[in-house]
Amino acid sequence: MLRANDSVLTSAIVLWRLGDGFIAIGFLASIGYFWWCAITGARGPRLRAAIGVFALLVAALAPAAYSARPRPRCAMAGDTLARTSQIRVVATETSNGVVVRGCAFATNRVRVLDRVEVAPSVERRAGTWVALRGWDQGGPAGGGVKVADVRSGRSYDVVPRVDTRHQTLRYFMNDLGQTVAGLRSSFPPPAADGTLRSTTAIRAFSSRGATRLVDEGNSQELELESLVLDRRLFVWTHSGQVRYAFLAG
Repeated sequence: MLRANDSVLTSAIVLWRLGDGFIAIGFLASIGYFWWCAITGARGPRLRAAIGVFALLVAALAPAAYSARPRPRCAMAGDTLARTSQIRVVATETSNGVVVRGCAFATNRVRVLDRVEVAPSVERRAGTWVALRGWDQGGPAGGGVKVADVRSGRSYDVVPRVDTRHQTLRYFMNDLGQTVAGLRSSFPPPAADGTLRSTTAIRAFSSRGATRLVDEGNSQELELESLVLDRRLFVWTHSGQVRYAFLAG
């Protein structure tokens, strides 16, 4: 049984197809008559009418042809920082610093990923996710690390650019936007000896930036050079013992 909306939709489709049929017939009839006049040498009001019909049909279809033209995907001005089969990331200098923008070819939507004072770089790429390292004037020498999804524009900081206590020594990211990072944290020296205290830690980040401490120790105990990531499984060595955990969220 057809509902009221179905009958309206069906009528609209029938009218649309009838219109397409009349346009096609008009084009074919006009072109056929042009050839007939060219072969026989016929002239007169019918030829002028055929020319008029043909011109009207071309004028009617011109807007549709213009709107259906292929358009460039992810057209953005700026210096390209990264380009893959899925995404493009560019940096554009402005009066207020550098704006980092990204676009996923699947959506063709431009997203602002970050704003920094000094030219940033893309250090990691996985799917539609990128890891950006950026610097601010007067910030830490190592800069900060931000993980961003080019498709949605969602992002989170692994180490903020203004954070002078933490330094990213080694990190990995998967195509789900999850990250594992080895960080060195520096603390004010105790009043007794005056030496700078530091600890090394491994932190796991979900795709929404939720973080958890996985392991911690000094630089001799926690060997960050051993840290590796395979999809969601990451492995490292602590005091010669192999440990592992999984990224989640």
